[in-house]
Amino acid sequence: MDQAVVPLDDVLRLGEEGRPEAGRDGFEWALAQGSFSHYESGVHESEQAWRAEQATSPVRAQSDPERYMRLEALPYRSIQGGLSGRPCGAT
Repeated sequence: MDQAVVPLDDVLRLGEEGRPEAGRDGFEWALAQGSFSHYESGVHESEQAWRAEQATSPVRAQSDPERYMRLEALPYRSIQGGLSGRPCGAT
């Protein structure tokens, strides 16, 4: 996994309304650097291997169910990603 630090401007940019948006390159970088936010036995060799991956990955990925306005779960999920300090240029 490439652990190069990517400046925030290369991962996110401000959209028309001043909200952060991921550019295509930044989004693809984040996907490539991501690790699951939870241990998954069919994906990870072991819980210890997952923890080691978490320790080096600057991006977390998880999926959550979409919901109706009354908070009832829909039959599909959305991917969510979170960036740690490293992609934002922190050390």
